[in-house]
Amino acid sequence: MDYPSTKRNEAKTQSDAVADPIVFPRLSNPADDVGRHDSAAQVESGDLFDTETEIVPVLDALVGTVLRISLGEVREERELAAIRKKRREFEMLRDMELAELKALRDDAKERFVERQCRIRQEQQLYAVLLELKRTAGAREYAGEFFDGVVCSNVTARRQRGVGARG
Repeated sequence: MDYPSTKRNEAKTQSDAVADPIVFPRLSNPADDVGRHDSAAQVESGDLFDTETEIVPVLDALVGTVLRISLGEVREERELAAIRKKRREFEMLRDMELAELKALRDDAKERFVERQCRIRQEQQLYAVLLELKRTAGAREYAGEFFDGVVCSNVTARRQRGVGARG
């Protein structure tokens, strides 16, 4: 990928060959100044600020602000702790309800399977009873038919005198 070229500017400076060297101020040792009195550094009363009227209100405002912010942070921490506690309680309750719902679903499924099994058994029993009823009806009809045939045949044979046993 090609990037667009940027313009570059060049600048040059030249220092004087005969520049004055930098002179650093001499740092005084406070031990050397003992006993010396400098009238230029004389501080008169009222020249410096008054701590009671100028610093204490600023300090009170700073301390008050820090305390207010700190108390707000403590309050927030307590609220967060309460929210976390409520969330844990909610999740625990939800988990219990989900477990109960799963158990209810399992019970309902088990009852459904049992009901279907009983229905199949009832249908099989009904089919067996129906077949038994048909078989019994057929036997009864056949018995009545053959009794009628045998009786009429035996009676007819007796009337003809053909070897009736009896």
